[in-house]
Amino acid sequence: MDRKPRILVVEDEDNIAVALDYLMTREGYDYDRVASGTDALPRIRETHPDLVLLDVMLPEVSGYEICEGIRMDPMLSDVKVLMMTAR
Repeated sequence: MDRKPRILVVEDEDNIAVALDYLMTREGYDYDRVASGTDALPRIRETHPDLVLLDVMLPEVSGYEICEGIRMDPMLSDVKVLMMTAR
């Protein structure tokens, strides 16, 4: 049996996270969420998701910095990143 793609949502706004939760659940994805930029890279390294839905504007650490951290880590070279912004 094929495993579901794992998605990590990095989003600090609860209303956006609730909407993404609805969509992910409806589509049957295996996903997790972190709401802070500082929690993102450790969680990505721990869970090695297939895709990171990454908010650009986060408290503490920006989405750009997190993306750079993912791209600089050879162990995460296969992790796809989709950047999101409300702007």
